[in-house]
Order: sequence, then structure tokens, then C-alpha cells
Amino acid sequence: MYTTYAATLSTKKWSEDTRVQLADYVDQWKDATYPNDRLPGNVRLRNRRAPDDEVYRLIVETTLPQ
Repeated sequence: MYTTYAATLSTKKWSEDTRVQLADYVDQWKDATYPNDRLPGNVRLRNRRAPDDEVYRLIVETTLPQ
């Protein structure tokens, strides 16, 4: 069984700086919550962050042993 988490974050005024700041914030959260050296075996992280892409994606997939 896979569990996928999703969130949509919006703001009243959106700019390139806002997008970059939000992506940086999410990266900091990811690194604090799922450090590379202690990532559980049942968690898979995929991240898409490109300067020419308006959408920042961080996918957290977990599998349950049962």
C-alpha cells in the first residue's frame, strides 16, 4: 500500500522570489524531517525543482510493511 501526501500552498501576491522562497522553505523542512543519512527504508522522496518550472514538486511515498 502506498500513501501519498499532497499540499497546495497559495499566496495573494505571487512572484518569482516568492516561488524560490517557498521552494527553499520546503527543502529545509524535507531535510529536517527526512535527513538523507537517517531516511527510513519504507520512505521514498522525489523532488522536482527547476528554475524554468512554475511548479515545485516534492513527493513523499511511504509503504507499509503489511
